[in-house]
Amino acid sequence: MSQGIQVDYGKCIQEGCGNPKKQGYYCGVHKRKDELRVIRDNFIRVGDELGVEICTRISNKLLAKKDKKQNNLQPNFVLTRQKQYATLSQFLDNNFQYVSAFHCLLSNNAKRIDQHVRAQKLADSVTDDIKKIYLMDGHGAIVLLFLHYVRRKIGSERMNNLEIHILDLNQAVNDYHKSF
Repeated sequence: MSQGIQVDYGKCIQEGCGNPKKQGYYCGVHKRKDELRVIRDNFIRVGDELGVEICTRISNKLLAKKDKKQNNLQPNFVLTRQKQYATLSQFLDNNFQYVSAFHCLLSNNAKRIDQHVRAQKLADSVTDDIKKIYLMDGHGAIVLLFLHYVRRKIGSERMNNLEIHILDLNQAVNDYHKSF
């Protein structure tokens, strides 16, 4: 009979965190926060203020006390810098780099992969006769991934003629969507 691998469990290496974790590693929250720090530092290096703001707000959200009634992925802030883009392609080109920051809200890689799968399936449903698209899942990454896969399927010219509406029952979420 073979024995399973023995793992030495201790505490998260983040000072003051008591979450159990394999010895010498971050817990899930602090691992994502450290990943987000690296992403934020890169945005700082290139002078991307919006990227820094997104990372800072997501970082604060990760460390905030979890409310079981609140969806952690649901945005609760409006981005301060609002820029209007002439086309969806311009919007995608200027914002796709933020997907990695939004993914830090997700607790594991399977959820990140799920977003890609869902975005691609939605994009696959776009046909020639569709002019308007209504989405209810729009916290950031899913919209950018969706547009990425739409452009890959139908091209920039056709994508730029689509009208995208992102709707939610929560007014703060609607305001967040308008900030893009």
